[in-house]
Amino acid sequence: SFAQFQADRSVVGLARRIESNAEGLAGYAEAMVCQAGDFAEYAQLRRQISERERALARLSGAARRTEVAASLATLKRGDVIAVPSGRRSGLAVVIDPGDGPAEDPRPLLLTEDRWAGRLSMVDFPTPVEVLGRMRLPKRVEHRVPRVCRDLASALRQTGIAVPSRARRRSEAADDAELAALRRALRAHPCHGCDDREAHARWAERYDRLDRETDTLRQQVAATTHSLARAFDRIRALLVERGYLDGEQLTEHGRRLARLWSETDLLTAECLRQRIWDGLEPAELAAVISVLVYEARGDAATPRVPPGPVSDALVATVRLWAELEADERRYRLERTREPDLGFAWPVYRWARGESLSAVLVAAETNGAELSAGDFVRWCRQVVDVLDQVRGVEGESSAIGVAAGAAVRALRRGVVALGTV
Repeated sequence: SFAQFQADRSVVGLARRIESNAEGLAGYAEAMVCQAGDFAEYAQLRRQISERERALARLSGAARRTEVAASLATLKRGDVIAVPSGRRSGLAVVIDPGDGPAEDPRPLLLTEDRWAGRLSMVDFPTPVEVLGRMRLPKRVEHRVPRVCRDLASALRQTGIAVPSRARRRSEAADDAELAALRRALRAHPCHGCDDREAHARWAERYDRLDRETDTLRQQVAATTHSLARAFDRIRALLVERGYLDGEQLTEHGRRLARLWSETDLLTAECLRQRIWDGLEPAELAAVISVLVYEARGDAATPRVPPGPVSDALVATVRLWAELEADERRYRLERTREPDLGFAWPVYRWARGESLSAVLVAAETNGAELSAGDFVRWCRQVVDVLDQVRGVEGESSAIGVAAGAAVRALRRGVVALGTV
């Protein structure tokens, strides 16, 4: 319904943050002004260099892990290798290459310090190089200390030495794009500015705030798009039910536009199908109450006034079920189910009974109401009754009944503070 389709409050909050960020960006831009040249351009070069270095590091790391996995997967029993670092660093002999997945090999090794166990890719920052071979017994009981001691001694006596670790050349050193960016940075007029680093700090703040603002704009765009799609689905439902004809309001649509509540479309349907015709003022108030009242918890099936009220409530709930099915089909937020818990108390109040008697009756009926709650719900019923009277016309049968119900409810504590 029209009242249910309201702009999301979060969009308003996001718009205010974007506006505030825009003011901050203007201040940061002013603070990073450099007399030597365009510092925003210089800051962009610095960002491009950092991004390129990170990209090369990621690519290099992925390639290195692939190389390490491949080298470990090719190891054979008796190969002598070097564990480069950590507590197990030094010479080691392969006891069992392992039968794990090729992307994560875990060979069983015995080190020259008599430790036996499996190592993985994380223990080898660079590809493994086979330094030599060593003859092993057919069966190696690596959990027996004597066997480990003898094999470790034999490993040390092979004469194989751990090679010195060569410094790995960085991928960035050979990257032409990165070299061009660095040359452009050094040639920029702002590179020689005495306040370069101070300006750079303001530029970094500008960049962070600018990224945050872009994220906020994307959130606004996504929310707005979602609202637009919801609006299209609501329009389709209203066209199907005869409240819209293309882009124009029908007679029923103009009546709906004068109702505003969470259940306005259900109210309009009830009026349109004349299911409330013939109700007395107190009866109409009881039926209207099911569209506004919400019980605080699950309660037993409440008592409702018999006769015409009961029949009108059955028809109202039937209409709600039809409307809820259509809303589900259009993937819309569903109109909540009518709640019968306030029908009996408001019916008795409209018939002139005292507040104490009504509250006792409500408690007996399973609805525990304080005097404040009762007044609040009565005033909401009065509000919808006023809308119904305005839509139907004060001289119509329902309009007359609604006006009389308003006067019957607006007495005593309910009338206090109202005009």
